[in-house]
Amino acid sequence: MSGAAVAVEGAAATYDGAPVLTDVSFSVAPGQSVCVLGPNGGGKTTLFRLLPGELEPVTGTPELSGRPAWVAQTDRTRRDFPLAPPDVAVMATLATGR
Repeated sequence: MSGAAVAVEGAAATYDGAPVLTDVSFSVAPGQSVCVLGPNGGGKTTLFRLLPGELEPVTGTPELSGRPAWVAQTDRTRRDFPLAPPDVAVMATLATGR
């Protein structure tokens, strides 16, 4: 993987035989931030399902150098969770108090 935290080479994915991603290649260095933008149905969630192996690629080799963090975006998500998204974002800015 040559030192990349995330590396994808020539990945493709399908749902029921219909292509949804084709020839996706990129790498992300450790500590580098990345933003994935695109329209609804553009393949963003499919890409993030390929990375940890939740979805098997038709071609290509997604590789992660460590254990990925994952936030589910499915029906299984608890709707009664007592925090709103802005609350979670603010939590990341708080000191641990140690």
